[in-house]
This record gives sequence, C-alpha cells and structure tokens, in this order.
Amino acid sequence: MKQKLLTLFLTLTLTVTSAFPGVALAAAGDEISASAAIEASAAPKTMSASEKMGALEVTLYGTEQAGALVSRMDSLEDDVYGTITTDPILNRVDNLYDYINGYAGSGEASFLTKLNAVEWQFTESTAGKKPY
Repeated sequence: MKQKLLTLFLTLTLTVTSAFPGVALAAAGDEISASAAIEASAAPKTMSASEKMGALEVTLYGTEQAGALVSRMDSLEDDVYGTITTDPILNRVDNLYDYINGYAGSGEASFLTKLNAVEWQFTESTAGKKPY
C-alpha cells in the first residue's frame, strides 16, 4: 500500500512539474515567479524581418550583407528562385525563410535538407548546416 501511494505521489509530482515548469522553479527557491516562468516558456520565439534576413544571408552567403532590406531581399530571391516576387517585403522575407528552413509541421523537406541530400550523393558527407 505504501509503495502504491509513493508511486502515485511521484507520478503526480512529475506530471505537475512537467506541465507547469514554473512550479518546479518556484519550489526550488528560484527568484522567478511561477506565473512568469510559465508565461516565458509559453511565449513563441519570433524573429524580426531583419533577423531572418541576416540568418538567410549567413546560410546562403556565409556572412550578413550590407544595404537596404529591399535590395538584399531582391538579391536573395533572385539567387534562390531565379526571379523577384512582387509581394510585400515582410511576406517575401517570411516565405523565403520558410522555404529555406522548412515549413513547421508540413512534413516536407526544407531546401537545406534537399541540398544536403544532393551533397551526400556526390561526396558522401555534408558540410552544410544540420537540417533540424
């Protein structure tokens, strides 16, 4: 009977601390409040358009380029798609970023994964970023 109660208690504790990480932090004596920890862990990790542009340029060119956002985007689209689209700049950045890094939950391989597969076919090794 004691073993069942102990198992039940440990299972409940694990469930609560997994579902609400702020409770575990507050119980450990951390200075962050439980509600702040829960909000921070649930907050989406978003990147600004300029951060996405920098990440794309580092991925494709090895370094972030200088200049206006629109001209840099034109260069990226021309290099990747072979044409320049006419969508609003923020949509263009998001579309290219998703195309290069993969669409979350789509189940389709990203451009980088496909590029790594081609590289593997020729050299049996990959030098590119890991596809995850």
